[in-house]
Amino acid sequence: MPDTETAQRGSIAAPVALSLASFIVPCDYLGIALAIPRLRVALGVSPGLLPWLLSGYVLSFGGCLVLGGRLGDWYGRRRMLLLGLTIFGICSAVTAVVSSPVPFIAARVVKGLGSALLSSNAMAAMNVLFPEGQARNRAYGISCWLGAIFSIAYLGVAGALLTLSWRYLLWMNIPLILLFFVAVRRLVPETRGLAPSRRFDFAGALLSVLSFGALSLAVATSFARGPLAATPIMLGLAAVALFATLIRVESRHPNPVMPPRLFKIRSIVGAYVACLFWSAGNTSYPMPLFLQDVLHYTPREASLALMPTTFLGSFVALLLAPVLRSISLRQLLITTLLVESAGITVYATLTVQSSYFAVILPAALVTGAGFLATFVAVRLIAVSGVPASDQGVASGTIFACQQLGNSIGIPAISALLTAVTLSHAGSPDARLAGFHAVFIMCLVLIAVALAAAIWVVRDGPAHTQSRASVGPRGFEQQA
Repeated sequence: MPDTETAQRGSIAAPVALSLASFIVPCDYLGIALAIPRLRVALGVSPGLLPWLLSGYVLSFGGCLVLGGRLGDWYGRRRMLLLGLTIFGICSAVTAVVSSPVPFIAARVVKGLGSALLSSNAMAAMNVLFPEGQARNRAYGISCWLGAIFSIAYLGVAGALLTLSWRYLLWMNIPLILLFFVAVRRLVPETRGLAPSRRFDFAGALLSVLSFGALSLAVATSFARGPLAATPIMLGLAAVALFATLIRVESRHPNPVMPPRLFKIRSIVGAYVACLFWSAGNTSYPMPLFLQDVLHYTPREASLALMPTTFLGSFVALLLAPVLRSISLRQLLITTLLVESAGITVYATLTVQSSYFAVILPAALVTGAGFLATFVAVRLIAVSGVPASDQGVASGTIFACQQLGNSIGIPAISALLTAVTLSHAGSPDARLAGFHAVFIMCLVLIAVALAAAIWVVRDGPAHTQSRASVGPRGFEQQA
């Protein structure tokens, strides 16, 4: 068990260290996405390799999230978080110096593993350090607020550095990683839920990576080549077979990577389903495109136009802890999904004459506030009542659902936008019609998430967490 002084220090400063360390993952991904045009030219990327600049990272990240969280349960969350930061930093340095696409993509694939270790164990450590209830709700609110501020600062600096060189963007990660490494090492106590079994679940580890990876790749190729093409069909069948084998193996192993008992808790399953469809319906991708393609904003103007939504959403996240004194997590999730849907409904009615201050900004503020609050609510439900020994794998699984939702939603949005625009070829409003269809699709996806929140998630914790393995201030006893 951590000593009293460490526990006291961690209870105050741990959310800062964990939040900033974990938010570098999405910021780095967005920064690379912005740098793709420059990377393509500088590295001489062929059309066949171009999709892998992002897809290789996404596949390894999504495939390793569950395993990364479980390794933290077994060997220590801080230890795995520090390992993830180390891998992330080394791969950032490698990608900053390479001059050809293959080593760049290879380093990005390895970086996905580091990101998976980092993300899942930062969330699991937060869940263990702060007991379920007001302490955890407050910590999540602080985390979202800090993450939003960090994201704005990171992307602002990234935009300036990209005007000089994409390599500066990757070098910027190195001092940040060093800072976060020291902060996590000094401020976050070590926690572990289970003693590592002598019978390591090698089969479960491999199958969990391959099954999630195959499913993500099947979805990505279905939009690139068509859902009836041979490649996505074969990958989809392989994913189904791998998941079936995973379930069979995990039900028999004494210390499984993905314990089947989690999927017997109704509210957790509901959170996974809601997160999957909510992530797929995320408008963070199509809305900046709308501002540029339809209203002819520059990229910088589009980012500035949506920046107030991040500020508002971060402050809304801070208010969730007092709000949750009077409503349940399920009620919060239903409310936030409805709020987000209201904003997207306005998006679906926008025209080229829509005023930014009178229509677009209010809708964006409502959508952004709903999105950030949903982000907190769905994660809290996904780990509510989960035993301390399973917090890592539970955190990794909800991240995997979100990642899978993104891998479904972004290609679907791109495909629908292109299809509807082409069907209205010759019309001056062709592109506008495409975006209207996209926002309606986002509403449908969020409606499915709302249905899961209403009919699958239940009020109250899924089950009572055992306190036998929890020390003072919610810190776990060392195994």
